[in-house]
This record gives sequence, structure tokens and C-alpha cells, in this order.
Amino acid sequence: MNRSERKIKTVYNCNCCVSNCFSRKHKNKSLHFHAFPKQGAAKVNVINAYGLTEQIDRRKAWSKVLLMRKPVSPHMRVCSLHFQENDYLAKGVALLHMNRPKLKATAVPSRNLPSIRNVNIVNKVKSEQGKKNLQKRNLLSKEIEQMFIKNSETQENEVIEQKQTQMTDLTEDEKIVVHAMLDLRFMNTTFACD
Repeated sequence: MNRSERKIKTVYNCNCCVSNCFSRKHKNKSLHFHAFPKQGAAKVNVINAYGLTEQIDRRKAWSKVLLMRKPVSPHMRVCSLHFQENDYLAKGVALLHMNRPKLKATAVPSRNLPSIRNVNIVNKVKSEQGKKNLQKRNLLSKEIEQMFIKNSETQENEVIEQKQTQMTDLTEDEKIVVHAMLDLRFMNTTFACD
């Protein structure tokens, strides 16, 4: 596979990294996917919590509005559903026919943004699924342990029955000693399983 084939293959495997956005290039080829801006490449004006305009790094602005919970990797992409038409250098019909439209240096995602509530719901669903998986593993572990105990008890009972049939030839004192040893062995296996 040559380099151009690899590029095409990776382009069609793109998916949007924004929470609750399930856009994939192979499902909708009219979507465009944009990499995060490089750190320190450009500054943008944003309005802070106090209503004041401040300049921050464009990459940081993207992370902030997209509520990115994990560090941005070079492979993360944001689909065109999160940008306005005026965020692109090309306009109108030209934008529709471009293979790789370019964003303006000041473009920051502003459409279909995740809300904190939605991100929390997704995280809650993931944690609930993790809890269910843990419960399933614990239940399976207990079932396996019970099967092991049941099998060891069955084997122990078989050994005791065999020994009892062999003990008919022993004297009373020898039988008492053998029973005591079997009781000790049974107690050791019981405590070892706990």
C-alpha cells in the first residue's frame, strides 16, 4: 500500500471526537474533519465568565468549548457540523465542492456544542456500564469459586468413603487416629477456601 492509499484510508476512518457527536467520514462523505490547531499557532478573542474579552490560544479555546476531558491528541478530529459557514475561507457553493476546505485562523467551534449536562450523562452511563461489568465479573468469580468448593467437597467425600471401606480392617485405635487426621485435613481445606 503506497502513501496516497494510506491517506485515503485514514481519511475515511475519521470520526468526530466531540462528546455525543457520532459523525463518521465513511457514513457521510460530505462532512469535513478538522485537526485541532497547533499549540501557540494563533490567538482568538473570547468572552470570559466576567463578560470581558480576552485573548487565548486557539487550541485552548477549542478544548474549552468542546469540553474536552482528556488531552488532545494529534489524531483527534472535529467535524464540520460544529462550525458556522463563515468559519471557512470559501463560501457558499465553492465550500460544498471542496475536498478539504480550510478554516479561518480565528475559527472556533460554535455549533452543536456539548453541554456539561450531556457530557455528565455520557460519563454516568459509562460508569454505570463499568459497574455492571464489575458485578458480572464478581458474580462469575463467585460461581467459579462455589463450583471449585463443590468439586473439592465431592472429591473429599469420595476419599472419605474409600478410606472408610479400607478402615474395616483397622483396629478401633487406628480408626480414631484416621478419623482425626481426616477431620484435620477437612478443616485445613475449609480454611484454605475462605
